[in-house]
Amino acid sequence: MDFAFKYCFLRAGTALTWILPIIKVTWLTQIGWITANVHQHIPKDLQREPYPISYYSNTANAPASLFYEVIFNVNDFKDKWYGENDTQPFVLSNGDPTGYGLHGDFVNGWDVNVLQAAITQCKDGGGSIEKCPVFQFFDDETRRGCQVPVKVDEQVQGQLDKLPGCNSIQRGPSNAQSESGCGATTEISQPQWGYKDVTSTLNYKYLGCARDPSGQGRTLPSAKTSGDSMTVDTCIKHCDGKGFAYAGLEYAKECWCGNSVADDRKPKKGLWGGCNMPCSGSQSEMCGGWAALSLYQKCNGTCQNAELI
Repeated sequence: MDFAFKYCFLRAGTALTWILPIIKVTWLTQIGWITANVHQHIPKDLQREPYPISYYSNTANAPASLFYEVIFNVNDFKDKWYGENDTQPFVLSNGDPTGYGLHGDFVNGWDVNVLQAAITQCKDGGGSIEKCPVFQFFDDETRRGCQVPVKVDEQVQGQLDKLPGCNSIQRGPSNAQSESGCGATTEISQPQWGYKDVTSTLNYKYLGCARDPSGQGRTLPSAKTSGDSMTVDTCIKHCDGKGFAYAGLEYAKECWCGNSVADDRKPKKGLWGGCNMPCSGSQSEMCGGWAALSLYQKCNGTCQNAELI
């Protein structure tokens, strides 16, 4: 273990220390297939390939293995460390401060036909996915907006006083112990869509997260206000008072108004968007994001928020 630690975590010529210059995680999968005579006695949904435990050999009679390596260069943030003795504060999400543990869930989201076409046609030796003609690519803005609504009410961003769930930091060499009764939520709630429902109070409906790309002209250019006390109500009342049909909140404290939205700027159904910045005047409300508008429209008749997915 000592040799593995030195080899994996320390650069050549450096002394052994528990203040890690990097956090590095390496794992290997699929060293061989279960034999056919065993397969026939195992239900297909329970069949698994064996994995290496104490050694790894490329000479095994098995298909090519997959090698994954993740390196976090925490030394780049050494001037921003905080806490006791200003030692590096980085830990893996399961409470491991050393880097021996990692948890990951593999989800196969591929359409089978697309995956097969990619395997057959994508032959770039450098592994550049951009050179594969099979794929339809999304731009960075759309990619940032492809998010899953929050379903667990706990803090997962910013500087955390503790890890999410019941995962305290546990240093070795003893095995980590599972915990319970820490007060962490154990329920998955209805999706938190990140907008405020003002249909009954202000007669405005939420349309979704609209695009407002930098340097390409504003999506709602007619009027603007901003401030450190911005809320959804504040913005809508500002725009409504000036006679505008649309109100959009952006970058936590900006409010934009207008009477129309170009088709290429409108929210896209199925994309939650990048409107994930808490309002400067209310941390419980969302006021857009970077180049993204939380878009509300004045109702004429029935007032109902958009179905986002």
